[in-house]
Amino acid sequence: TRHKYTLRRLILALRAAWGTAVRMEPKAHLGQSYNKQPDVDADSIGKDGTHYCGDVKVVCSLMAIRRSCTPAPGTLTLATLILCAVGATAIKSTDSCRTDAGWELLDSNRTALAVIDVQQNFLDKLPLDQRASLVERIAFIMKVAKAMKLPILATAEDYAAAGQGGSNPPMHPTLSALLPEGTHVWNKLVWNLYGQPDIRAAVDEVAKAHGINTFILVGLETDVCVAQSALGLKAGGFRVVVVEDAVGTPPPHHAAGIVRLRDAGVTVTDAKGLYYELVRDIPTVVRVTREIGGAQVVGEDVQPLEGCASDYTL
Repeated sequence: TRHKYTLRRLILALRAAWGTAVRMEPKAHLGQSYNKQPDVDADSIGKDGTHYCGDVKVVCSLMAIRRSCTPAPGTLTLATLILCAVGATAIKSTDSCRTDAGWELLDSNRTALAVIDVQQNFLDKLPLDQRASLVERIAFIMKVAKAMKLPILATAEDYAAAGQGGSNPPMHPTLSALLPEGTHVWNKLVWNLYGQPDIRAAVDEVAKAHGINTFILVGLETDVCVAQSALGLKAGGFRVVVVEDAVGTPPPHHAAGIVRLRDAGVTVTDAKGLYYELVRDIPTVVRVTREIGGAQVVGEDVQPLEGCASDYTL
């Protein structure tokens, strides 16, 4: 069967990387999938000897499969990429196997926000009509994140802080004023925030303390620090969500950055969609609206095209 062929090819690919630690299900079980006995599993090939397992799900011809998935924190990126390439679902095992696909709705209890390098020197590179609106959208997302009790991590690139000389201005004052009390603005000297040891340690500490498996990214610049940070976090085992209208870079590079992110399996959404995905229900909307001072949801003030009627309702 197609499942049998695909599974055997997958085992060969995985064993090329990790040897005989990778096991295939018994032949009597081939072609079936149960939580107690996955298609493929392995012990002691990850950090702390974690046990990994996965099922092959052939849903259409291999040439037609274009799925992407994000590894759970601690899973192996190479294994995930191979599993995704053949249309499988990557899952991490504790007592049993659990799907961790990456296209499901955001869980606000396991999500954090990273505000990346929103500084005047980067804003000044954008078209004039985009600067204020970008700051407003990021401010709205930060307010919602605070109301939803999401941890917030903030960076500013090479700025003067704590007596250290830097060539750039600090985080935009409108946004730094919205940070929870005591939040540190990390002085980022690399493009990928997860590639800087002190920021990486802070990310891992937040993830461990709050059970975070997803980071929302907003800020500047789409094709450089946002893209590289997204890819770095994704390689580190996190699901990454980039808010398309809350990141920016001088045109035409914004569109190129978004394509790069989507091709890498990063979730791309907009501020309005993100808001409703986090709040989920009317009572939460009422509470969050009250806590953020009744601010209008970004994107809902957009006028329909001429000649078109809008029937948008909550």
